[in-house]
Amino acid sequence: MKLTNGLVLFFLLISSYAALAQPDWADTPYLFKSNDRSIKQALLDFSFNMDTPLELPEDNLNGVKPIDLPEMTALEYLNYLCRLARATWYFDGYKLYIIKQDDIKNEILSIENISYRKLVSLLKELEVYDSKFTIKHHPLESVIYIRGPDIYIKSINKIVKKYRQKEKNKINIVYGNN
Repeated sequence: MKLTNGLVLFFLLISSYAALAQPDWADTPYLFKSNDRSIKQALLDFSFNMDTPLELPEDNLNGVKPIDLPEMTALEYLNYLCRLARATWYFDGYKLYIIKQDDIKNEILSIENISYRKLVSLLKELEVYDSKFTIKHHPLESVIYIRGPDIYIKSINKIVKKYRQKEKNKINIVYGNN
C-alpha cells in the first residue's frame, strides 16, 4: 500500500512539473472559424479571446492560412497556429511570446557556485522552466547550455545573477575552538 501511495504521489509531482509553463487557459475549449484570416490575425484574435497580452515577431509570420477546425483546447490551437507559422511560443506567466524558429538562440552560461539541480528546481518553482527548450549541464564544468527564445534565456540569466548576488552577500559564521 505504501508503495502504491508513493507511486501516486510521484506521478502527481511529475504531472505538476510538466504543466509548469502552461497558461491557465491551456485546457480551455477553443473553437476557431477562419473567415480567411491570416495567421497573424488568428493569433491576435486568440490573444484577445484568452485575455493574454501577445508579442509577435517584428517581421511577418508566413505560413499556410488556418482553416476551420473542430473544437480543441486553447493549447492545441496555439500549437496548431505555431506549426503553420513555423514558430514556437513561450508564456512567462503574463505575456505570450510567439517566436519564429529562426529566432531561437543558444547561449552558454556560467553557473559557478550554483548547483544545476538547485537552478532547475528554482526555475520550475518560478514557472520559468519550459520543457520545449533545452537546458543542458556539463557535470565537470560549471556551465549550462541553453537553447530557446531570447526572453527565456534573459529570464534564466536574471535568475542566475540574482542567485549569485544572494550567495555573495551570505555570511558564514563558524563556531569552534582554536
